[in-house]
Amino acid sequence: MSLYRFVWPLLASLEPETAHSAAILALKSGIIGALYGRGYDLSVLRTEVWGRSFPNPVGLAAGFDKN
Repeated sequence: MSLYRFVWPLLASLEPETAHSAAILALKSGIIGALYGRGYDLSVLRTEVWGRSFPNPVGLAAGFDKN
């Protein structure tokens, strides 16, 4: 079962700022990594930018630059 199918209806029913706070809390707590980190080859995400190596792509989603 996809986590997205389970969580999306809950997040969509919340006020935008509350949904944003819930998403930040889930990311900070590590629950997303614990659920999705198992069984995936994360080395394919490794990125090099200006001679520096990062374990994942560098980017910032709109709205997540608040905190």
